[in-house]
Amino acid sequence: MSELRAAADVLASPEGLLKYRQLVAEALYKRFQCSMSSLWLLRESQAGRFLECVAAFSEDPELSAAGTELHEKDFQVYFDTLIRTKVYSSPNAQEDPHLAGLKESYLVPQGVQALLDVAFQINGQPLGVLCIEQRETPRIWSKLDELDLRNAASTIGISIARHRHGGEQSSVA
Repeated sequence: MSELRAAADVLASPEGLLKYRQLVAEALYKRFQCSMSSLWLLRESQAGRFLECVAAFSEDPELSAAGTELHEKDFQVYFDTLIRTKVYSSPNAQEDPHLAGLKESYLVPQGVQALLDVAFQINGQPLGVLCIEQRETPRIWSKLDELDLRNAASTIGISIARHRHGGEQSSVA
């Protein structure tokens, strides 16, 4: 995860936030040797909470989650699991009943067969989700994959908190 710590150095630059997000997605893609990795931010609106994909890195540049929104009201079990356990693992996402609403709109068009998501936070407040996906074939995520993605989430949360504390009060959002 040294790439994630090094990526935090760009947070102080003018294009820091955008560049940081993309460096995070690329570092996760390389580490997990997955089809796509992405960074999602938890947002609030009058209609409720939702996740917005703000960066993605993919083996196929034509397929990207960037700009996609997932609304809590549509995926309650997924959101509840992430908030409660900080992890959502689906080795066969297209058959996962809690992701059924995503099947036709996202999973099938993107070819996503498996995903592993880990929430990240600052001072106990949920901020977003790191997602790694496998296309074409299901994938059973190992305990080491989960642990490493949790460590990445912790590193990102610490980097963002330091950036905020360093004077500029913007966030990864």
